[in-house]
Parts: sequence; C-alpha cells; structure tokens
Amino acid sequence: MISLSIRRIPATQSDIVRLGIKVADGPFAGALELWCPVDQVVSLGVALGKFPSRIPDKYEFYFEEEQDTKNVTLRAETVDRAGHLIIEVALVTASATCRLAASVEPAELNQLGDLFLRIGNEPNGDFRWPLEKGSGHGRGVSGNPHGGSHE
Repeated sequence: MISLSIRRIPATQSDIVRLGIKVADGPFAGALELWCPVDQVVSLGVALGKFPSRIPDKYEFYFEEEQDTKNVTLRAETVDRAGHLIIEVALVTASATCRLAASVEPAELNQLGDLFLRIGNEPNGDFRWPLEKGSGHGRGVSGNPHGGSHE
C-alpha cells in the first residue's frame, strides 16, 4: 500500500500553495516540493472526494511547476465493475522519477479528497494518508489541519 505525506508550507500569497509531497511504498519512496495554485489543490480534493462517479471512471491530476523542472501526477481509475480502484502517484524532477501504484477502496480515495480540500482551505497544515487505524479519522490517516509535523 502506498502512503502519501502532504504538507502545506505557509506562503506570502494566499492564492498559491507550497506543497511538500512524499510518496512511499515500503523501501521505495520519492519527495518533492512545488508551488501550486490553491484552486487546483481544491479542484483535486473535490474530484477525489466524489470519485468514482460512474463505472468505469478515470481521473488524472497533473501539475508542472513553471520555475523548475518538476511535476506531480495523480491518477485514479476503476478496475472492475465492483468499483475497485487503482491509484498511481508520480513525482518527477530533473534528476529522478518516482512512480508508485496501489489498489484502494473508494472510501479511502474519497477521504484523500477531503484531506486535499482541507489543505487547500487552511493557511498551513499537513496530513498522512492512508489514515492510521484508531486515529479517530477512519482507516488509514493522521492529519493536522493547523500545522506541525507528524514525521
């Protein structure tokens, strides 16, 4: 199972988000930081929060930072008529690429969407997904909407 750690770093402009993104699957991992418009982070959260809306369904979020050669791609796709999903996250810099994929349940992906909405609407904060069992947030995520580090 892959895990995501997302951190919103305070920025001087309210319409721009500086995101620290880490993706890991056991010993395989990648990380990058990039500047992204808030509205794109919110759109990502909305889309994941209601995915899938039909069977079959596919969604892709792609953002490339203009200043540096780095980008992030998040894809979600249904893989059968029962609505089971695959999520793929790719982080690309000028010197490296990290691409990881895993099966997830629709509720887990919807939860990830809710977390991106929270990051998009709060001035700073961070989360890990999937939520930790017993965190009070359901299966798989610890989140801190008011900042601080969980690492």
